[in-house]
Amino acid sequence: MATILLIENDHILQQVLKETLSKEHQVLGAKNSDEALKLLEEHKPDLVVTDLLVPNSNGVIPALGDALGLVSQVRSRNSRTRILVYSSVCYEPIYRRKILTLGANDCLIKPVSLDTFERTIFNLLSSSP
Repeated sequence: MATILLIENDHILQQVLKETLSKEHQVLGAKNSDEALKLLEEHKPDLVVTDLLVPNSNGVIPALGDALGLVSQVRSRNSRTRILVYSSVCYEPIYRRKILTLGANDCLIKPVSLDTFERTIFNLLSSSP
């Protein structure tokens, strides 16, 4: 059973995704980047799934450049953790390339179907880190 860290500030969406993924995985939820980094250190998840535009603990949603820093921080803290970004910014090729260059393993355009979401997670967890 893989451990997944889900970073999503939309409570309803986080619940839906947690319920879906919890059938086969241990899922940890974080609603902001500060919480996520703490859980990352404590649990060393196999996969981090994150939207880019999540607030910090003060409720401030960072500029896109700062949000990309979350991907870099996850990658620098654990090189074996797979990273899936799902965000509307993945639509833009320049941001998609930047996200992947910073160390994300995949980038899905939000909104994404649950089927595509689950299939992507399965593929990421099945691949070598």
